[in-house]
Amino acid sequence: MSLEQAIQARDEARTMVTAGNDPSEVRKTERAARQAQRARAKAFRLVLTLDNALTIETPNQILRLTPEQTAAVRAFLLAADPESNGYAPD
Repeated sequence: MSLEQAIQARDEARTMVTAGNDPSEVRKTERAARQAQRARAKAFRLVLTLDNALTIETPNQILRLTPEQTAAVRAFLLAADPESNGYAPD
């Protein structure tokens, strides 16, 4: 951090204190929000539409499957699991 940045941070902290806010609490809240955002970014989502089209969302890309492609993936997964007896759990 340069001297200019330190002076700016000090001035911002003084402004927060004058406004009645605790600068350390503001930083903690901002840090928690960033961590929550990173956790969501690492997650992925599976969305099945009413017409049985599957959408897979990852942090880096979105893959949309047609209903036919979704059926093919489902058949493959059921065939790959010998304990499923051909049925998917609901």
